[in-house]
Amino acid sequence: MLVGLGIDLVRISRVRGELARDARGLESTLLTDRERTSSLGLEAGAALAARIAAKEAVLKALGCGIVDLRSWREVEVTGSVGSLAVELHDRARANLCALGGRRVLLASCLAGDWAMVGAVLEA
Repeated sequence: MLVGLGIDLVRISRVRGELARDARGLESTLLTDRERTSSLGLEAGAALAARIAAKEAVLKALGCGIVDLRSWREVEVTGSVGSLAVELHDRARANLCALGGRRVLLASCLAGDWAMVGAVLEA
């Protein structure tokens, strides 16, 4: 049974620009330690755009959005584009349980200058 649905679209060139301005600050704000050390098999801008889209899609599906910057690290994205996976921590995990959710499924794609991810929460 479906208990949540979210989708997000991120412009890769915008992420590349942000990385050029402050890569360390951006990555430390948005990514967990494990995410920073793993690669999605893409160049940095596309990989980060895919992760941002995945995190936002999951948070939308959970109905909580980006409450504060800590939320970004409560959704940890692994795998590669086309087969992304997610691990939830802290409040994100609690929100999933409160909804009766047991599993988060992701679908992702890159098209031109865009990274798009959809998230489905299953009971």
